[in-house]
Amino acid sequence: MFKSKKAIFAFAVVLVILMAMGTVLFAADSRTKIYAEMGDNQVNMLNAYSEAEKAREYVRFSALHSAALVSQELDITARQGCFSGIDTAAFKTKFAQKMTDYLDAYNSTNQLLDISGLNYNYVYNFQNNGIEIKCSTLPGIIIESNKIDFTYSTTGFVAINFSCNDYNEYARTRYFIV
Repeated sequence: MFKSKKAIFAFAVVLVILMAMGTVLFAADSRTKIYAEMGDNQVNMLNAYSEAEKAREYVRFSALHSAALVSQELDITARQGCFSGIDTAAFKTKFAQKMTDYLDAYNSTNQLLDISGLNYNYVYNFQNNGIEIKCSTLPGIIIESNKIDFTYSTTGFVAINFSCNDYNEYARTRYFIV
């Protein structure tokens, strides 16, 4: 095949150079893959945190909206001291039903994440000029990734204050300024 020692030496040099380049390219490809996998975990964690904040904000707005709708259903008069004499049992029942409907309708905006733990308990503090509602869930909001083995958990606590002024504004405009 080779007729001289120079040709064999040249072939060996070219072969060594090709093997070295292949090794360098293979090593560079491996590092890129490792960096991409490491970046995926951080991106998933940031996405999960963002999703938890969206869910918490959704719960807060749903609670305000549910309180307004229940207040209308119970025909609360839009005046000062509008929550005095309210049927607290009826309010609690209707509020929990509306919240269940809203929470069942919630879906993650990120298709790589599944969210669970939106089963809330409510503590009410009725006053003449408003209602304070504390919404809490145990163990919390749990977000799992469909892409990698990853679970994120956070507290699901939300508190709202729904005042007569809030109710009057909602009754007049049909929306909240949040």
